Amino acid sequence: MKGKVLLKRLSALLLIISFVFIGLASTVSANEKTEEEIQEEIHDVMSGIKDLRAEGATNEDIKKYLKKNGHVDTKVKSWKVDKEGNRISQDNDMSTNALDKSDRKLNLWATRHDRQYNYWIVYAEVTDDWGDEDYPGSDDLVSIHWDPDVFRFSDENVSETNRDWIGLASSAGINNGAAVFYLDDNDVFRSTNGYTASAWVILEAEQTGVMTNTGMDFIHTFNQENETENLSYHANIDFGGSEFGGGAGASYSISTSYDETYWSTADTYEFLTSW
Repeated sequence: MKGKVLLKRLSALLLIISFVFIGLASTVSANEKTEEEIQEEIHDVMSGIKDLRAEGATNEDIKKYLKKNGHVDTKVKSWKVDKEGNRISQDNDMSTNALDKSDRKLNLWATRHDRQYNYWIVYAEVTDDWGDEDYPGSDDLVSIHWDPDVFRFSDENVSETNRDWIGLASSAGINNGAAVFYLDDNDVFRSTNGYTASAWVILEAEQTGVMTNTGMDFIHTFNQENETENLSYHANIDFGGSEFGGGAGASYSISTSYDETYWSTADTYEFLTSW
C-alpha cells in the first residue's frame, strides 16, 4: 500500500517537473529573436548616429549612445587626411564640427549588439567638409573588411535611405570578407555643405576568444585633366587584385576612366571576439 502511495507521489512530482520544464522552454522560445529582428534593431540604432553627428556629437558621445542602446565592447579608430589624401593626425574624440575645411575625417567602429547575441557591427564613417571640388570624378569607394573564417556575413546598410548617394557597389566579396560601397561626393548639396556618410555590416562571430582584424579603405577619385565631370558611376572593382583591403578579408583593385586618378587611405582594428 505504501509502495503505491509513494509511486503516485513520485509520478505527480515528475509531472510537475515536466510542466516546469515545458514552461521554461516556452519562455526561452518566446524571448528568442529571429535574425531579421536582430538586424532591424541594429539598423535602427546605427541609423541614429547620423543625427547625433549633425548635432556635433564626439566619439565619446557615440559610445555612450551605443551603450545606452545595448551595444558593448565598442571600439573606434579615427584618423584625418588632407585634400591630397595625406594622413595628418589621429584623434579619437574630435567632433566632426571641429574639422578644418580642408580635412576629411574617417572612423572605423566595431561594436557588439549585446551579450545575448554574438552579432558584431563594423561601421565605417566618412566626414567631408571640403565644399566644392575643383575637378570631380566618379563616385568614391568605401570598403569594410573582416576575416571570413571568424565571421559570417549577416546584412549591410547605409546612413541614407536614398541609395543614389551611398550604397553597396559590389557584393562579390561578401562571402570572402569584404563589402564595397559607393559614395557620390559630387552631389550638389553635399559638395557645397559637407556631409557625414556611413555604411556598416552586421557579422555573426563563428569563433570566440580569438584576436581578429577588421579594416576600412576609402578611395577618393578626381579628374586629372582640369575638367569637371559629374560622373554617375564608380570605378570598376576587381576582386582578383590586391591593391586595397589587405589588412583583413578579401582584397581588390580598381580601374578608373583614362582621365581620372585617385588616392586612398586605410586602417585596421584588432580586437578579441568574445561574449
